[in-house]
This record gives sequence, structure tokens and C-alpha cells, in this order.
Amino acid sequence: MAQQYLKLELGLGQPDPWNVRKTLTDFDVSNMARVIIPKIELEAEMGDDLIIGMDVSVEDVNREHPYSVTIKRGGNDSYYLGNGWTVIKNAKGLNKDDVIGLSWDKWNRKLDFKLLR
Repeated sequence: MAQQYLKLELGLGQPDPWNVRKTLTDFDVSNMARVIIPKIELEAEMGDDLIIGMDVSVEDVNREHPYSVTIKRGGNDSYYLGNGWTVIKNAKGLNKDDVIGLSWDKWNRKLDFKLLR
């Protein structure tokens, strides 16, 4: 009879809150003024709070600085952060291949933002 083992590892650190991760593309940092976010990731993160066309506060957790962006539908499999994205991109000096993280703060109804690398 084969034995099965359940491996449990407990850590003392906080869980990684960056459920939505995006490696920026040429398009995301272009003058098109939007960053594409996969539909499945944003819907899983925001759940019923996600409303197409909603303006949402985006807080840069490194600087505790709020921005405002509009969430729009990008196609069958994506959403995008539109109005306001260029302000974030320029303020952070974002480039192709930078990785950003987004986390929905349900209680404060805002997206936390962090440049991960």
C-alpha cells in the first residue's frame, strides 16, 4: 500500500498580496495611455466589485500616493487601466519588462500598486 504524505510548511512572513502581476509590454508603456490586464486575473482579484467604466483609486504603496484610473473592457480576454495610467507610468518611470503588482483593497475600494521589479 502506497503511503501519501501531506507536506505543510508554515512561514512567519505575510502572504504575497500581489495577485495580479503584469510584465509591461511595449504597448503598455507606449503613448496609447493604457495597460492591458488579463480578464481572469482582474475578475478573480476584484470579484463583484469590478464594474466596467468605473473610476478607481490606485495607491502606490511605496510612496502612499493615490492616482485615479478608469477600468475598461479591452476585449474578450482582457481589461485595461485607461484614463490615469499615463500619469502613473510617467511618475514611476515605467519601462518595458518592468513587473507591476495590483491588489484590490475591498474595504477601502482601491487598487494597491507596486513596482515589483
